[in-house]
Amino acid sequence: MMFRALLFVVLALFIAFAAAWLADQEGVSEITWLGYSAQIDSSALVVVIALLCVVGIFVDRMVRALVRWPSLFSQGWQARRRIKGEAALSMGFVALAAGDSRAANKQARRAEKLLDKGVLTDLLVAQSSYANGDKKAASRYFQKLAASPDTAYFGQLGLMRLHQQTALETGDSTSAKDAYIAANTAFALEPTSPEVAQVILKEALHNKDWAKAVECLKVYLNHSGGQSAQEVERSRLLYASLSLQMAEEMIEAARGEDKPLSKAVMQEAIALCEQALGEVADFSPASACLVGLLSEKGDRRGAEKQASKAFSLTPHIGNLRILRDVRNDNDGQFITHAMGLAAKSKQADEGYIAVAEFAIEVGIWASASQALSHLSDAFVPHNDYYRIQAAIALGLADEGAHQTALEQAAIAPRAHYWSCQSCGKEARAYHFECDGCGARHAQIWARK
Repeated sequence: MMFRALLFVVLALFIAFAAAWLADQEGVSEITWLGYSAQIDSSALVVVIALLCVVGIFVDRMVRALVRWPSLFSQGWQARRRIKGEAALSMGFVALAAGDSRAANKQARRAEKLLDKGVLTDLLVAQSSYANGDKKAASRYFQKLAASPDTAYFGQLGLMRLHQQTALETGDSTSAKDAYIAANTAFALEPTSPEVAQVILKEALHNKDWAKAVECLKVYLNHSGGQSAQEVERSRLLYASLSLQMAEEMIEAARGEDKPLSKAVMQEAIALCEQALGEVADFSPASACLVGLLSEKGDRRGAEKQASKAFSLTPHIGNLRILRDVRNDNDGQFITHAMGLAAKSKQADEGYIAVAEFAIEVGIWASASQALSHLSDAFVPHNDYYRIQAAIALGLADEGAHQTALEQAAIAPRAHYWSCQSCGKEARAYHFECDGCGARHAQIWARK
């Protein structure tokens, strides 16, 4: 306020000074026009010109205001209409979030009238129609969203969900196919969408398109926030299983031509096995395949390193046999080496059990007993332990101890085994397809 008052005083002083200065000036101006001549004081002429300028500006502003009045009125009306439309749009989304599909649909229609056509309006109409059970209207609006480059992904996503729901309710195979087509289109637009990837994954598994399935799993695993640890673990195992399956099918196709594996096939198969182990480090079947490939390639050092790592992570007799195949030790030396690996493993007790089982296979009873003597106090004997005890007793011709150990094995807890997540069938070896129910990629290494 002080600044404005000061500015007003300065301006008044300036005007007063200018008026006094003009009044003090002498001089006469003569104007001749159309044969007429007129004389006027120069200072008065300056004042008249200034007044005319002020009047001209005022008249110009008035004329402009009169000319623009209809458009200003229209703008005000449109602004009020837009405010009401945005309010209806907001209330529609609030109603949709609250689960009141009827109120959401009512507000959507009101917003559509007030705001005409727009992305948010179309989206609200589509979502409210979908929630209200009006599938035709929802499909129409989702198709409209899909036709626009800016909203194409969201339109395809809405169509995918709509077709999925129809297929689920009616069992219509055409709707399921349409859902898959919409999912593929959406995936091409947004290749990082985990929801779309899951839809494509199911179809890829059905069609045995392992490469596409692995691609979808990679997207899912990279954006698995909010998923349970069990779901993520299953997806990782599936990723590893499919990678191994692609490697094995590639190797089998090359072997079918009765030719050694080419360098390109060898490298790609090795990369797939490493890809599987990169997701599930203790996936023994992929490790076994990788060890075989490295041995065939001539990289025995790399094969031994991988076999040793596999035994340390999952110390069972299968991994121990694979390690034995890539080492040049005699049986006694190998058992000593295996005992050292078992001692370093996080599952040392299972490692000692595997060493004892291997010692039984090669007929070194003393080494088997020695391995069992290293078991920790926390070890809970299972059926494999008692079977080894029975074998040692049989080798020592102790029939009583042999019979007692067999009886204990029959009632003891189960050791580690491969278990199908679909039907629960147990197996001592991994199979891509379960022998019981035929489910693929469903076997996990069960732990007590």
